[in-house]
Amino acid sequence: MVTISRDSGRSRGGRTQSAVLCALLVIAAFAGCSGNKTEKEGTPDHTKSLQASSSTAPERAPEARSDAAGEPAVKQPRIKFDRPDYDFGEVEAGDDIEHAFVFENAGDAPLAIHEVLTSCGCTGAPASEKEIPPGGAGEIKAVFHSRGFQGAVKKGLTVESNDPENRFVRLTIGGQVISEVSVEPRYLNWETIRPDKAPEPRTLTIRFLPGRGLRLEKIQSESPSVVLTKVSEGENKVVYSAALAEDLPTGRFTGRITIRTNSGRVPEVHVPFQGLVQGNVKVVPYLLSFGRLRPGKASTRDLRVTKTGRQDFTVEKVKATSSAITTEVHEEKKGARYRIKVTYTPAGEARGRIAERITIFVNDGKRDFLEVPIYGTMDQGAARHEG
Repeated sequence: MVTISRDSGRSRGGRTQSAVLCALLVIAAFAGCSGNKTEKEGTPDHTKSLQASSSTAPERAPEARSDAAGEPAVKQPRIKFDRPDYDFGEVEAGDDIEHAFVFENAGDAPLAIHEVLTSCGCTGAPASEKEIPPGGAGEIKAVFHSRGFQGAVKKGLTVESNDPENRFVRLTIGGQVISEVSVEPRYLNWETIRPDKAPEPRTLTIRFLPGRGLRLEKIQSESPSVVLTKVSEGENKVVYSAALAEDLPTGRFTGRITIRTNSGRVPEVHVPFQGLVQGNVKVVPYLLSFGRLRPGKASTRDLRVTKTGRQDFTVEKVKATSSAITTEVHEEKKGARYRIKVTYTPAGEARGRIAERITIFVNDGKRDFLEVPIYGTMDQGAARHEG
């Protein structure tokens, strides 16, 4: 009996331990199932992906902001003028008008002024430092030389800088120039002229400012192609007629009318003129420029005479207005084309501007001639050195 009682006790103890173990297994299994269910049903796959992305977002955020905003803006200069146009009003010819164009660097990088380009009659240069810091200011000093001008005048300056948005800036300076001596027109152009029809003369009017005792001392044409005749003379005004000479040579003619007065401010005025007489023969170029000449040193240029119509021609001779000019005629194509070698050897006493002329005599069934003006300037420095 005693033995049976011990066995029964062990069996009950074993069943109790087994029951406890089973309970623990059930609880663990339930907890595991609950956890799996929460993961699978409460948080879908796409939600987990968003959560994963959200969890890593702070690490990628700086890169995303950099892509959206791009690189930092590049600093650059910006030139800004207060008044790019200046009207000086009314001045008398011979005066020099000075003006300072003020500008600022409205950018955030140093502004560099590279160059100031000007038109005829005007000079300009930076009057301040060539490099202006951000927020700094500078000025471009311009000078207009009014000698030789009359009436309404406007001159330009171009400022080149390192401003990438406005590299070249146009400035203007202008006004009215009153001259002691004024001539109208300032240029005579007869354009194209038929040899069988003479054009009408042109009127040249010379005016003087009253109350100054001004007068005309001399007027002349550099070329026999233009003939001057006085039409009238009154108080402070002289009128001349500028007509073309009879039997003008074919080809282009050019020259200028020189007007000399007793004015201290405007002692001399020049009126250029030109025209083209149609014909069977032409000369190219229609004028020869020898540039700067040195005393005793020969300079050579070439002319070509060609036919423009059907009639063949010959070059009979060439004459010059100065013994310093020599010519050689070479026939390149019989009856159609000639080359004329023109050599200028100025004398040692030659000074200043040179204005000469050669005349080419041709025959295309009738005798005709072509005139070619010759210009040059003596190198005064060379003349003084050699003297």
